[in-house]
Amino acid sequence: QVFLFFAALPCPLGPGGPMIQTGDAYLCNADTRGLFKTIPEFRNHRVKLIAAGWSRILCIAEPVQLVDGPRPQQVLACLEDTAEGMDLYEVPDLDPGEEIRQVAFGGSHALVLTNSGRLHSCGECHYGSLGHGGNKSVTTATVIPALRDRPVKFVAAGPRISLAITENGDVYTWGESLRGELGQFSPLEVVPKFAPLLSRLRVMQVAFGNEHAVACTEGRTCVTWGDNSAGQIGNGHKSARSYKPYEVEGLDLVVAVAAGWGHCAAITGEGDLYTWGLNSHGQLGVGDTDARYAPQCVRGVGGGEVKQVSCGQAMTIVRTSEEIPYIMGKLPAYAKDKQPPVARDAYGLALEPTELPRRVGEDDPDGCALGPLALPLPLPSPSIATVVASNKAILAFARSAVYKVAPKLAPLEGGTTLRMYATGLPHQQLSRQEANPSQWPDGEPPRLIQDMVAVHVRMKAQDPVFDVTVEGRIVDVDPGCSDGRIVECVTPDLTLSPLAPVLALRQVNLRVQITIDGGLTWTEEREDASFEYCKYPQAASHVVPNAAPCDPGTEILIHMQIPPEIPAHDLTVKFHCEPTSTLGNAEDDGDAPTVEDLQGAYHDGNLEDLPVAGPLEMLVAATVDPGGNGVRCSVPPFNKKTFHLYNVTTQVSLDGQRYTAKALPFLIYNVNVMQVVPNLGPLDQKTKVEVVAEGLVKTSVQKARIDFPWEQREVPATYDHTTHSIRFTIRGLEDKIHALQAERDAAAAALRAAEPRPVKEEAAEGGEGEAGEGGAGEAPAPEQEEDEEEVDKFCGLSGLTVPVEISLNGKSFTSDMKTFTFYGEVSSDKVSFPPPAAEGAEQVTVEHILKQDTVFLVHVEGLLPTQYAKVRFKWLKETCADPTKPGEEDFLPEKEWFTLDLDEKDVNVEDGTLKAVVPPGPLKQPERDDILTILEFSMNGQHFHPVELPAPLKIAPYVDPNAPVEEVDPKAKAKGKKK
Repeated sequence: QVFLFFAALPCPLGPGGPMIQTGDAYLCNADTRGLFKTIPEFRNHRVKLIAAGWSRILCIAEPVQLVDGPRPQQVLACLEDTAEGMDLYEVPDLDPGEEIRQVAFGGSHALVLTNSGRLHSCGECHYGSLGHGGNKSVTTATVIPALRDRPVKFVAAGPRISLAITENGDVYTWGESLRGELGQFSPLEVVPKFAPLLSRLRVMQVAFGNEHAVACTEGRTCVTWGDNSAGQIGNGHKSARSYKPYEVEGLDLVVAVAAGWGHCAAITGEGDLYTWGLNSHGQLGVGDTDARYAPQCVRGVGGGEVKQVSCGQAMTIVRTSEEIPYIMGKLPAYAKDKQPPVARDAYGLALEPTELPRRVGEDDPDGCALGPLALPLPLPSPSIATVVASNKAILAFARSAVYKVAPKLAPLEGGTTLRMYATGLPHQQLSRQEANPSQWPDGEPPRLIQDMVAVHVRMKAQDPVFDVTVEGRIVDVDPGCSDGRIVECVTPDLTLSPLAPVLALRQVNLRVQITIDGGLTWTEEREDASFEYCKYPQAASHVVPNAAPCDPGTEILIHMQIPPEIPAHDLTVKFHCEPTSTLGNAEDDGDAPTVEDLQGAYHDGNLEDLPVAGPLEMLVAATVDPGGNGVRCSVPPFNKKTFHLYNVTTQVSLDGQRYTAKALPFLIYNVNVMQVVPNLGPLDQKTKVEVVAEGLVKTSVQKARIDFPWEQREVPATYDHTTHSIRFTIRGLEDKIHALQAERDAAAAALRAAEPRPVKEEAAEGGEGEAGEGGAGEAPAPEQEEDEEEVDKFCGLSGLTVPVEISLNGKSFTSDMKTFTFYGEVSSDKVSFPPPAAEGAEQVTVEHILKQDTVFLVHVEGLLPTQYAKVRFKWLKETCADPTKPGEEDFLPEKEWFTLDLDEKDVNVEDGTLKAVVPPGPLKQPERDDILTILEFSMNGQHFHPVELPAPLKIAPYVDPNAPVEEVDPKAKAKGKKK
């Protein structure tokens, strides 16, 4: 039950020697519910080496180096599986007193290899596993005498067996070998013994299972030896034990190997994973529990290449190039009475062991993944250095990595505060007691570890080649990631650098790295951990539109020249609100924000004496215009009660910090449509409309929008400053009517074509036609249908009501739902008079000469509710020859016509009548005692329709009461002459 602690080559924490790395260690076991959780004891440390095997995981670390502090001492910490859980303790006995290169754990012993090549061992000795001769245990790391003069480069250990490979490639083995795992014929060796068969193969990496071994040679081949009861030799069948190495067929360019209790795993140069041997818990990852006697490629290990493999007793752990660990086999768990762990599937969803994928009809073991199952780390973008496994736990170490940089753009002149979000950096928070100022002895807060670490930020460009380092500091914890830290630095001025000529033409990408140990180790250079330098534009030219309502959502375009393809992560538009003056009226006193309000101060004086709060700023995220014209953003909401107290301007920033020098004025308004005048019109004619609204202001663009059921139609509008209203024209729907008529005619024609033709009746037997001999008689004419269905020439559009909205910027329209109604054909052919009020009085009719203020009713077919109805009197000239058919020349000038405005109460839709009164007629004409008039009516005050009467109405002429009375000679009267 001893397993290799790392496998993939090269590995920064592996056989090539220890390399100090800043980062975080994550543990996955039953206590963490099968999820990776941070080990808090390893925070604020730099990890030098990680090893695992059997039931133990070793981590060698040292505290971070502090400014002006002494060199920190390394700590050897061991995580051991116990019946109660995972136990963490220090193991100073493993420290040989010099730099450790590699550690290998056996069942109850350990091998410690130093950088100098000295091999030490300690622990309990079973069958000579320590290599000191005899069966005596050693409590501290002691050099193995037999290999004192032979520098060693690699070690491995099994339950009761040990192996060492010297610098010149010789292989030595010792311990118990009941199944041939020594690679030699002898079953027991208490001191290191040369293994000629293994040395001849130039073995460079070895992993031990329970009673078998697997190795990778310098020729990139894979060899195995030992027990083969479960097919772990990989020769295609089960067989007896073998101490002779067997070269596994079908594996080319093997770069790493690992071994579990009874199975093996290997990684090829192409990043493929092969497994074989025992598969009782699905540890081979092939989708079942059947053993494999030959290597089989594992599918479904993410989308990247396999970089590292480690095996536990009945599980296999791999790390891919996507920086995601995958587990196959038994999930880490303790005793059955313990709460089972939880894994996560490829989508990050929690899975109970009983919910893991199971085969139908098969008795698969609980808590086992028969195929690769992702176990992602709780990091935004992890950079995993190694993943190791013991019997019941998995440990992953994620090196420090920058996963976010903000802003993504900086000017050539520098001065931008750059924020880098990174993992694995030290950070300390004060406890409640430490944060209490009364506990500070010198009145100063205690220094935190992040304030005592020297942080440097490296900015590196590839094209052109450029490298610069600046100082930084750790300022906070990422609120979105508990293991994330925020590092700040200021971008340098590059106006005199070699980048300046290039930045005049284009932007340059710089990748960011961080170090806290003076450059000994840097965070990984990554494509997403970068930002760009560029030459900033000087100013924006104008805004389109330059006005918007208080409601949010209006999209504006700020015209300016910006570098192409710049990152828009931090592109920002600032709306600057400058107060116009102090308060001075009672209406604004209760609503306007004041300086004291924002500061939370109490004030009992007059509110009009207080200055308005300001200036205020609202920041909005922006995007680059796809057409390359500038920057686009949405206008934020403004307070409808107080927006008029401020003058608003806009500025643009490419990095969220530095804004354009010139502020562009921007107008905020709040418009409420009160009335549409008129609110109805004919379907086949244009209607001039006036919109009355509150809050209208003069802008450069005015539009109106009519929302038809089939489309939205926008029309230009104008602002009338004399009436403080918006005017526009609504076109008729002739085109839509013609289209509907064409559809209707086509449907009728198709229906007629589908109907069967009637059969003509044969002529009576023996009858002859009237056309002559042998001539056929004329076919009877088809009978005309007496009642033909009346066709609606407006195709059902009469009475169509549509919303009308206006816009003062061409984009944002009101939403007050004021409507306009289209009407179809209207007509009138009747005028009636109410019965006389006085009893016995004569009933007025159309034959009478109508006196002023006589009430009459115009009967209208198709009348709609309206408050804009009118009745017009068109006066005829005295010289009109035929009053029943007058021409245009027979009317008095239009300016002398009389138009009567009707109130809404004068319109009776139920009766279909318009109530009007006779106006005063023109001055009396010389030859007549009455004035003839043609009567017209209108429902919207614009489109008039004639009242079809048999004869014009006769109106009593107007008599000027101030005019002198004419005396008429009775004799002259008979002759029709004036005196």
